[in-house]
Amino acid sequence: MLIDDDRIAQVIVTDRDAETGAGVGIGDGLEVARRAYDHLACDGAITGSDATNPQYPYYGGHLAGRSGITSYGDPIESITLDDGVTGPRLTRR
Repeated sequence: MLIDDDRIAQVIVTDRDAETGAGVGIGDGLEVARRAYDHLACDGAITGSDATNPQYPYYGGHLAGRSGITSYGDPIESITLDDGVTGPRLTRR
């Protein structure tokens, strides 16, 4: 959990029993997230400072209002829910 100015700004979920309201959970493939949230971005991020490192897959963007969601890994290892201010700013390409 990330706290910013006395408020919860992000929650990172890794519990294998957890899933979003759209049915995306830890251990699911990114394709499940793509089908459930087709308006979000899917890409790869460079890990570490070496641009030659393999890409780490993620899927995310804005949900209703300002809230956001990001899933990391394929299969999904964690789901980050954020306040729409602090989290990643991902948009569909």
